[in-house]
Amino acid sequence: MKRILPLIAAPQGIPLRVVNVDIRGRGPSRRLLEIGIIPGTIIRIVTKTTGPIIIEVRGSLFAIGKGHARRIYVEVI
Repeated sequence: MKRILPLIAAPQGIPLRVVNVDIRGRGPSRRLLEIGIIPGTIIRIVTKTTGPIIIEVRGSLFAIGKGHARRIYVEVI
């Protein structure tokens, strides 16, 4: 069984599969769905710094805050 961890704790630069997205309420969390962060999607962390995390989703780059990164659960593939 593969280990599931929050995106904020995932390694940078390797493919990750989204397993679950903890979406509470509307607004900013809905943005995750709009950019394609749904279970089954393959993503990759491009940059992890003290600010937002830059991720690649289906060939496009997005910046997400650390709060959102704590709500996205992934597994290394």
